[in-house]
Amino acid sequence: QTGRACPVPECNGKLRSSILQNGEYLRSSVFMQSSDAASECDLLLVLGCDLRMMTCDVIDEVIEYKKPFVIISEQPTLYDDQCTVRIWADLEEVLLELVEALGYSLPNWVLTR
Repeated sequence: QTGRACPVPECNGKLRSSILQNGEYLRSSVFMQSSDAASECDLLLVLGCDLRMMTCDVIDEVIEYKKPFVIISEQPTLYDDQCTVRIWADLEEVLLELVEALGYSLPNWVLTR
């Protein structure tokens, strides 16, 4: 658990981290789903990740299938020279601009820290 509570007033549950840390692996069922998705995707977005995880086999599959992929991160990755588009920027700023450009709005609890 992260020690934080869910910001949605109706929920107030305890937040758990969904981040995969170095040395951790995806569950095999999740890995198989991501592998299947790699073959079927139109575009892969890599968001705020340095791609040093063992789960980067999915990136290799996307490259093998010649699918476009975009990396948005402030950190260098091993795939910077292979991605279709590389955005060196703060992930939150990019995603907020993307949401706005697509004509969507976010609830206030998302926008507050």
